[in-house]
Amino acid sequence: MTLESEDARRAPPGQRKSDPEICRTVRPGVVFGRAVWHAEGPPRTGVTAVVETGLKRQVMEAVEDVLGLLREASQVAARIENALAGTDLTVDRWRALTFIQSSPGCSMSDVVDALVIPSTSATRIVDVLVEIGAVFRTVSPRDRRRTTLRSSAHGQALLRAVEPEIVRAGPPEPTEKSVP
Repeated sequence: MTLESEDARRAPPGQRKSDPEICRTVRPGVVFGRAVWHAEGPPRTGVTAVVETGLKRQVMEAVEDVLGLLREASQVAARIENALAGTDLTVDRWRALTFIQSSPGCSMSDVVDALVIPSTSATRIVDVLVEIGAVFRTVSPRDRRRTTLRSSAHGQALLRAVEPEIVRAGPPEPTEKSVP
């Protein structure tokens, strides 16, 4: 790895940047707040990557934040799963049924978009909801190629029955980062 200033990396007039004199190997470091890594290789394969150290730090902090959110989402899903135990609903079925209840006449693509899941998963979930009588699947009167979804009285009763348990499950425990 090499560390050199922006000017030092430029090839002199008449010389290619990939020439061995330009591609020297040294340790990575920081020059004027910029980390510069320069990997030596045969002619024409020298690779230079310049990364703003501040930007790198911001990216790593964002990754940590996303991982924290994923951890919290997993905890919420586990709490909801416990609340749904003993019913015909799983977390994904509950999410789909809740969306269908709030969006009568929605399509399968609406479910896919709302739940951010693959279409095959949405089809399996809705198939089970139809089997247990929680959802009606009908052909759209305006477009026969489109299927619309509506929750049934049984689906509405399922949602009403699990709502107190889900509310009792409550918000996730505060994490170290969320405590001031």
